[in-house]
Amino acid sequence: MFDYLEYWKNSEFRFKFIVFIILIIISYFPLKTAYNLYFNPIYILEKYYSSMREARIKYDSYNKSYEKYHFYYYQPKEKLREYLNEMIEERRKHVLNSEKVEKLMREYYKELEKEEIILNILGSLDDEDKLYKNIKTTKYGYNVYLINPMVVGYTLNFKDDVIEKRIYEEELKKIKYPENAEITFYIVRTWKGLKIDWMKSVYLLK
Repeated sequence: MFDYLEYWKNSEFRFKFIVFIILIIISYFPLKTAYNLYFNPIYILEKYYSSMREARIKYDSYNKSYEKYHFYYYQPKEKLREYLNEMIEERRKHVLNSEKVEKLMREYYKELEKEEIILNILGSLDDEDKLYKNIKTTKYGYNVYLINPMVVGYTLNFKDDVIEKRIYEEELKKIKYPENAEITFYIVRTWKGLKIDWMKSVYLLK
């Protein structure tokens, strides 16, 4: 029988064991970061969508203060543009051809979605049943299909197969940008990590 206690009494063994544990802990975070950047499309999309949510939170907070005090130097519309620019600066980090796309984003994004809408599309990224999310591995990266749970409902049978799909038209009308309702993201692996083909995924989306 292997005697663990005898090994533990050996100071050289204890030292090697502790060093081994420390190396595992030190290497965990760089390895996790590398995995997220190169092999985890959900991580990239969470960053992408969270940028609009954060901008919306800031804008709503500013609006509430402005309505209460009315002495701020900047009008809400000016702050809206500022927060949109912050969102675009974050999103450009995760897209192909970032310089070209940044210019298009500044023309494309004029408003911010309500936080509730962004939270729901973020929720589809965590969908374990794959009703609202589907990931396909391709030669160059991933295709990620998402649909906002606000705009569609499913009826399942006892085997969890979909037997009915319902579109909530009234909820759909509340969404300003198609990417926050239903979309397929085309994600490419580059030497800098995974990047969203924003032109193909968002800009040309009808």
